[in-house]
Amino acid sequence: MELEILESPGIFTMLKEDYQAFKLFRTAEDAVIHFLPAMDPYIMGYKNRDRFIDEVFYNYVFDRFGNASPAIILNGEVIGIWDVADEDNLVKFFLFKQMGDEIYQKIIEAGIRIGRFYCDREVDIVEIRSIVPVKELTVGSFMSPLKNALSNN
Repeated sequence: MELEILESPGIFTMLKEDYQAFKLFRTAEDAVIHFLPAMDPYIMGYKNRDRFIDEVFYNYVFDRFGNASPAIILNGEVIGIWDVADEDNLVKFFLFKQMGDEIYQKIIEAGIRIGRFYCDREVDIVEIRSIVPVKELTVGSFMSPLKNALSNN
């Protein structure tokens, strides 16, 4: 079955069986934060990416070949990138725009959780305020886009 989705240009295809579940779907009341790894299918698997990332930020997430950096997702939208330095027990993150205090705190909490998972120990987390777009870095840098970024904190 074909359908249109508000604020998403184009026609989408869905199985009839899935349409009933889709009609019942409701977005979360609270902000939902996810830290996705590099090359995650959520952002790599679609030709039309403008429904979840603003074109202005595209070069901060995708390299010249379309490979995706580790991404921070807020309610389905890419809002930044992140990196983990296992040897330093450190998670770095860069946000595309300022977030309110409640969302910012959720980002910090999610970053600490993902850092514990990756490093298997407690980690520190730091926000990076200025970066070079991934598209301008050397080949392969999308895997660790904040490796050489310095904290302004």
